[in-house]
Amino acid sequence: LGPFEGADTVSRGHATIEHIGSTYQLTDLNSTNFTRINGKRLDAGVPTSISDGDTLQFGKIQCTFKKG
Repeated sequence: LGPFEGADTVSRGHATIEHIGSTYQLTDLNSTNFTRINGKRLDAGVPTSISDGDTLQFGKIQCTFKKG
């Protein structure tokens, strides 16, 4: 995410996205500027399911999750 505007709000180890079976999970890694799904702040260390079309936010950077 380094080249994007707002990247200075993304931690080096900000969050993980894992593909487990047929689901995807996003986990905040105790980031300084938080991780959000559809505007809801995640608790650090708690894996949270994400779905196609969800809005993910890492600090000030927003993106839309699309299943491959």
